Amino acid sequence: MSRIAIIYGTSEGQTLKISDRISAMLQQEGDTVDIFHGANLSNEFDLLDYDGVLVGASLHYTRFQRYIKQFIKD
Repeated sequence: MSRIAIIYGTSEGQTLKISDRISAMLQQEGDTVDIFHGANLSNEFDLLDYDGVLVGASLHYTRFQRYIKQFIKD
């Protein structure tokens, strides 16, 4: 049993739907899952609090959301 963070970026809501589906599947296996919109991460968010992290973003005109790119860079 792991604690998993899913961080997503979305423009039209599809990445959130995918994140919710992945979360449901992980929870069925006994994992604890927290889902975060990448634009709204608090300063207290710490990757070290999690056993695993999934990052998802939508691709529009060959670009991902800026806040997701910045999160990954940081």
